[in-house]
Amino acid sequence: MAYLKNKYGTYSVQVDAGRDPITGKRKRYCGTTKNLREAKKLEHEFELKTLSSNVLPTDLTLVEFVESFFWKNKSHLRRNTIRYYRSTLKRCVFLRLGNSRIGDIATAQIQEMINGLLTNREAKSARKTLRVALETVKDLNIIEKSSGFKVAKYPRKPYVKEYSSGEWVTHFEDH
Repeated sequence: MAYLKNKYGTYSVQVDAGRDPITGKRKRYCGTTKNLREAKKLEHEFELKTLSSNVLPTDLTLVEFVESFFWKNKSHLRRNTIRYYRSTLKRCVFLRLGNSRIGDIATAQIQEMINGLLTNREAKSARKTLRVALETVKDLNIIEKSSGFKVAKYPRKPYVKEYSSGEWVTHFEDH
């Protein structure tokens, strides 16, 4: 029951609409009426508003999602973190997965992206940034479950044997 009678004889109606997907703030619809019948009618109108306002598009590509929802939802981050995410998304993630639909991103595609990167450091930063983006998708209820949360294997570094004593610069025969 979302309507209550005040001590003044009026009815106050309050309907919780969940969280705003862009800002993350809590949304409520509030109003007052003079009688119970109008209060029930107002409550019904608010519930219809709630259902229509919480619909988010599910067929977004990764680039569209980042431009329209991700940066608005991550406005609390520090400037350097945002700069790091932007550069990693631009250099590594968007080249391989930018045109993919968010719900269609699979572990195999993520593994292919990681294998295509040059260094282990790039692979880890791309995976970390993509994971933050996919967690934001899940938090906004655009998709329920993503296969991008599974563990990806990073490419191994080639093993190079180093000499502990160093290299000789000159030979005894030269002296």
